[in-house]
Amino acid sequence: AKRPLPSGRISPAHALAFATTTGGAGVGTLLALTNPTTAALGAATIGLYAGVYTPLKPVTHYNTWVGAVVGAVPPLMGWTAAGGELL
Repeated sequence: AKRPLPSGRISPAHALAFATTTGGAGVGTLLALTNPTTAALGAATIGLYAGVYTPLKPVTHYNTWVGAVVGAVPPLMGWTAAGGELL
């Protein structure tokens, strides 16, 4: 495998630290530069991808439905960042 985690070039602890740091920085940036709704959507996307989509991949094809939601959220984030409302 050429990917760093499966090949053992980085440890799971380092991968988690990197993901936590970059995810937190991304959500923090969204909160600082846009609004709480956009930041919450960003955090939810990270949570769905890492906490639902990825673990479901080896278990069921229903992960594709979760992946569709994850893929649909960024345009919604753009809408809310530009001042649009969810409802």
